[in-house]
This record gives sequence, structure tokens and C-alpha cells, in this order.
Amino acid sequence: MKVYRSVEQRIHTDRQHLNRHYANRAMEILGLTPGPKWRGRIPPATWLVDWAGETYGKLGAIKWGVLEQLGRMSYAGFTDEAVRDAAAKIEKLRLTVKDAARVLRHYRLSA
Repeated sequence: MKVYRSVEQRIHTDRQHLNRHYANRAMEILGLTPGPKWRGRIPPATWLVDWAGETYGKLGAIKWGVLEQLGRMSYAGFTDEAVRDAAAKIEKLRLTVKDAARVLRHYRLSA
């Protein structure tokens, strides 16, 4: 059994683990991860991440598919600023998660 499977019960494959890594990288770039900056509090809710909603089991509180594509952009040579700009533009469009991930994937692969 892989170590990450014992930590996160919803992750069953290596691909899911890699996708979660990309999503966490995007959250770091966007400043959406709880940390010293927030002094024990959670970051305010955004369209991409709602930690309070996640805590209470709200479906769709974290947009993992969109965050994954933003994280992949950071490893594809896009700067952190470009990732933040893409996240802001996607948030303004208010697309569904599936459509937002598709748009970001197309942008990342065509650049």
C-alpha cells in the first residue's frame, strides 16, 4: 500500500496522487493554503477553494480539476504571475469546473 493512500482515502492511483500534487502547487501559488500567513486561521473562501465548506463536507468546495490544470501550468514553464492571471480570468468567467479545466488545458498545451 502506498503511503499517500493511507493519508488521503480518496486517492487510489498514482495519477490521482500526481493530480493532487499539481492542485496543491496551484494553491500555494494562489495563496490559498493555510499556513503561517494566516496564523492558524483558514484563508477566505474563493471560487476555487472554500476550506470551511470542505470541512463541513460541501460538495465542490474545492475545484480540484481547475487547480490541477493551474498547477500543471506552473510546471509547463508558466510564471507564477501567469498562473495567478489565468486563475483570475477563469474566476471571472464563472464556467463550470469541467469547462474551466478544458479551457486551461487548451491554453497550457497551445502555448
